[in-house]
Amino acid sequence: MTFSARQWRKVWEQLYNSGETNLSGRIAHEVGHIWNGDNWDEQVTIDFSAESFERVRDAANKAGVLVNW
Repeated sequence: MTFSARQWRKVWEQLYNSGETNLSGRIAHEVGHIWNGDNWDEQVTIDFSAESFERVRDAANKAGVLVNW
């Protein structure tokens, strides 16, 4: 999945607040250094397993991040 760092932050927050600590931790690990650098428009791709992909996609939709898959 590819989103901007800003969009990943929204997805991270949705996952974190819903108790998905493993997935939210993975996103924070992959994108945290970009968030710290305030480069919110940088595009970041993270690969997930099929099961995790579904949960991340659902969280993105709930966060208002458009998923085209």
